[in-house]
Amino acid sequence: MNFLAHLLLAGDDDGLRLGALLGDFVRGRRALVFYPGDVRLGIKLHRHTDQFFDSMPEVVKLRKNFPASFRRYSGIVIDLAYDHEHFATVYSGNPDFVKLAEAYGAKWPVDMMDKADALPTSPQAQQRQK
Repeated sequence: MNFLAHLLLAGDDDGLRLGALLGDFVRGRRALVFYPGDVRLGIKLHRHTDQFFDSMPEVVKLRKNFPASFRRYSGIVIDLAYDHEHFATVYSGNPDFVKLAEAYGAKWPVDMMDKADALPTSPQAQQRQK
């Protein structure tokens, strides 16, 4: 599932959108406590969306086509392939990525920067705060 799709599914709430973007980068349940509630909910939405997508019968079938030694990375490869196909089909040519993101409702970085002060500065900072 690509970032634009995650932004679209997050709706018009900046906290949910920010969480939707951070979903691939925040590891584990314990790390969630360092994020404001709306951002935390966006991270959870991202994770549930990925889990739903990855459990679709078509995706499960595709993953089985990968050799066992590469299956761990199959989800990433499948996501990239779907993203490429979606992009090539819908956004042929040379689109303006800012306008494309705005078309999906992204108002960032300006509007989401209001949330930046509430976020941990780095994974190392998260560990020091424990």
